[in-house]
Amino acid sequence: MSSSHGPGADGQALSRRRLLAALGTGATVSLAGCSAMNRRTTVSGSWQTRGYGPARTGAPADVSGPKPPLKRRWKADFVGDWNQSSPVVAGDTVYLGSMTGGMSGREAETYLNAFDASTGEGRWTRSIEQHTPKHNSSYADSLTASDDGLFIQTFRGLRALDFDGTERWKFENTGPRFLADTCHPAITDGVVYTGTYGSTRVRDDDDEYSGSEGLFALDASDGSLLWEYRPDEYATDLTFSPTVADGTVYLCFLGRAIVALDTADGEVQWTRAVPVDTPATVRNGTAYVATQVFHERDDTHEYRLYALDAETGETVWDRPVGGAWSSRGISHDGSALYLSSDRYLLSLDAETGEVRWRAFGDASDWHSEIGWFDDDHAPISGWGVPVVIDDVVYAGDGEYGTLVALDSETGELLDAAPKRRWGASGTEGSPAVADGVAFYTTPHFLHAVDTNVFEFW
Repeated sequence: MSSSHGPGADGQALSRRRLLAALGTGATVSLAGCSAMNRRTTVSGSWQTRGYGPARTGAPADVSGPKPPLKRRWKADFVGDWNQSSPVVAGDTVYLGSMTGGMSGREAETYLNAFDASTGEGRWTRSIEQHTPKHNSSYADSLTASDDGLFIQTFRGLRALDFDGTERWKFENTGPRFLADTCHPAITDGVVYTGTYGSTRVRDDDDEYSGSEGLFALDASDGSLLWEYRPDEYATDLTFSPTVADGTVYLCFLGRAIVALDTADGEVQWTRAVPVDTPATVRNGTAYVATQVFHERDDTHEYRLYALDAETGETVWDRPVGGAWSSRGISHDGSALYLSSDRYLLSLDAETGEVRWRAFGDASDWHSEIGWFDDDHAPISGWGVPVVIDDVVYAGDGEYGTLVALDSETGELLDAAPKRRWGASGTEGSPAVADGVAFYTTPHFLHAVDTNVFEFW
């Protein structure tokens, strides 16, 4: 949805930055006769899940984002202790999963929250489940929206709800162990693809497991089982969010392999033994995954990015992407990849794997530009997935709860909002974008960021 703004001499909207520039560097100006409110009165759109859709590219072509300079549109609070929740958008409503508790032996409660996308006004909050986990975990960042409703993974199973929060069905796909950090279902063509989580067999001491996790395909309307994939050869206790593209579902087993299955019947198309550490991102006939290898000799981790032929699983290229941390998500805008790794926000050429640019790293490189960071913490979250809209990369920082915007071609910092700290914790979720507005979370708060347009009245 476009918005109309008061034009300047060149027919373009006058931002505060352009206004001050036009008046001269040393000019002093009163903005008492200006309104900082954007004339857009309604916000509506669709953002299905963390990473946007079932292919998890994080870069839709038909969505508009806020253009720098940025401003906060609104801030709303919600019930929850964790900051790993990623909002989704369906129509004029922003939905957010949240959770209290979740530490080992401490009662946890999962919630679903609904907010007016335009104003941030809370519409409703539903308690979805109460449970006392055996392991530390935060499970709220699994919320997915589709034409079939809302879907959220909980301790006791995958739950399907109407858009008013009424539960329609539940499918038990969990066991005694913990869930994955990313366990978002993939939903397309009326089918829900979801992993099994924490269901491997364990010994009494809870330190050993056998068997493997797997995948279910469910009818989105009633939760009935269409087919199941449960391999024996990948002894692991963690699967990542499934990815669906072009009639194939890709399932990654932590540290073991990526498997490609036919969406119609679950028939295995190919398997590739690589120590995967992320869900797959699929675009232009290529599947991308990050891997992690631990070297005992020097107690270090090595992270690499693999590009695999989506039809065969053969390696197209692989590149190192750092030795400290690689994010659990990769974005692909059609020509380039974006991820956080080793204190950087990193962009690589999608066809060759060559590094295009690195941003941040040492946070002091850009703190002085923003003016309110004063330590050496890396600003970019290692958990969230960057979002790329109209040549702008949006990412949440992992320290102070701001949304940063960068030029996708150069990595140049364009702006950040807000211009002050929210507190001692940042965001570990991923942004959602709709109708020129970006939404992201920090502990206890959902934020909306808009284009900062000053209008005369």
